Amino acid sequence: MLNDSQRREKELAVYDAVLRLIARGEDPAALTVHKIAAEADIGKGTVYEYFPSKEAILRGLTAYCMDTELRQLERAAAPCQTLEALLDALLAYFAELARQRAGIYRVIAGALARQTGSDACQPDAAVLARLRGLLHATITRLRAAGEIDPDLDEEYCLYALAAAGVSCTVLLSAAGDGAPGGTVLRFTRRLLQRALCAPEQ
Repeated sequence: MLNDSQRREKELAVYDAVLRLIARGEDPAALTVHKIAAEADIGKGTVYEYFPSKEAILRGLTAYCMDTELRQLERAAAPCQTLEALLDALLAYFAELARQRAGIYRVIAGALARQTGSDACQPDAAVLARLRGLLHATITRLRAAGEIDPDLDEEYCLYALAAAGVSCTVLLSAAGDGAPGGTVLRFTRRLLQRALCAPEQ
């Protein structure tokens, strides 16, 4: 019998297999457990030990992708001691997300919405709490360093960061290759600087 670590390793192999298949142009609706198992180099019966259906794989994949993005954000924000460093890190993250993963995520979300309802890809409370905690800790650290206007409300700062992140990623994703992504990044930086910067002494 597999221990928790081995079980998780098999689950991650399945998720990574689905991501590879979608990246190669496979339609999630046309995927079969057999094809996913072959790509993961795991027996079809073994896959069914962990997932009762393809839809369950896609739902688990959504949680896996959200966890992956949160870990990336945590790594990006952790060393930042200034607002400029944070903006550099966040904008690099948003650009990478839009360039490398946003398209795949849209395909997964669309497939799940068609199969299980439009709210299938909504983050759960734990994911939202973790994201909120990350943003709160970052704002607190930068406010203590005098980088963020001390008169700004915490909820406003959280909203400004989250809204800028979502809009920047959407605009970069929609722009596609060769589009003025640099303009989006510059405007996002300027927006956050104006929204959060401490006033000059």
